[in-house]
Amino acid sequence: MLGQTYQNTGRHLRGVTLIELLVSIAIFAAIATFSTYIYLSYYINKTLDATAESVHAAFSRAFLDTIGSKNDAQYGVHVAMNGVTVFTGTTYNPAATDNVSYPVSQGVQIATISLNGGVSDVVYQRVTGATDQYGTFLVRSTRDASKYRTVTVHQVGMISVN
Repeated sequence: MLGQTYQNTGRHLRGVTLIELLVSIAIFAAIATFSTYIYLSYYINKTLDATAESVHAAFSRAFLDTIGSKNDAQYGVHVAMNGVTVFTGTTYNPAATDNVSYPVSQGVQIATISLNGGVSDVVYQRVTGATDQYGTFLVRSTRDASKYRTVTVHQVGMISVN
C-alpha cells in the first residue's frame, strides 16, 4: 500500500471556500436589513393609523354628545402631547371624574398644535356642533418625524385625518 499512487477518478472533493461563505453572509445580512426596514416602516404606519383613529373617535364622541345634548351639556376635547381627553363643559378640568382619556400609542406623540386662538381645547357648540377652535395638529412618530398624520378640526365641527 505504501508507494501506491492515488488514481484520479474524475471527482474533485472540495469544501466551501471563505469567499463563498462571506458572500452568503453578506446576502443574508442585506435581506435581513431590508426586511427589518420594511417591518419597522409598516409598524410605524400602523401605529400612526391606530392613534389617529383613536383621536378621531374622541372628537367624534365629543361632537355627537354635544349635538345630541347628552346630559344637557356641551363637550370638548383637550389636546396634549400624550393624548386627547374628552371633557364635559366649556373648560377643561384635569381633575374632573367624567373625563375620558385617549392616550397615544407608544412611539407616537401629538405635535404642532395649531388651533384658532392658540388654545389646546376644542369646545363644540350645542345644536350646531360648530367650534371656534378649528385648526390642525400632527400625530407624529417619535422614531421617524417624517412619518405623521395631519388631523384637521373644521370650523363646522367635523374632523378629518390625512
